[in-house]
Amino acid sequence: MRRLLESARYLILVPVLVVLAAAVAGFGAFAWSAILVFQALLVSQGDTTGAVALLALLDRFLVAIALLMAAIGLYELFIGELSVPGFLKVTNLHQLKGRLAGVVILVMAIKFVEKLSEWKNPLDTLWFALGIAVVSAVLIAFTAFDSEHGHA
Repeated sequence: MRRLLESARYLILVPVLVVLAAAVAGFGAFAWSAILVFQALLVSQGDTTGAVALLALLDRFLVAIALLMAAIGLYELFIGELSVPGFLKVTNLHQLKGRLAGVVILVMAIKFVEKLSEWKNPLDTLWFALGIAVVSAVLIAFTAFDSEHGHA
């Protein structure tokens, strides 16, 4: 039974591979979008749509990074160390959750700036901002609570 349970940690390879494939697809989508955005910027007349398109591009890049971080982190937590830069190393689940929460907050901030650039209904924009602020505060609080109480 002990050997079975010790070997069960390799089951994490399934989600690691799926998340890694999603990260590769995300980087591919980012690269394709980058080509399209830069082509559009070359022919644009300097309007604000170029800035919004660049923010959307950054959003895709951040999501792909989050997926890559998750794949690397899960592998390191369950299987073993990888030869990756220090900022990608993960030693506990709390660290992985905190990093992913940070990326989620950045993505939400980008989405808010995109919504702000549309500025159709001020009240909707205010509610959107409040929603993002509440979710961000909760993510930050949970991350801080975990680190203060040593949860992993």
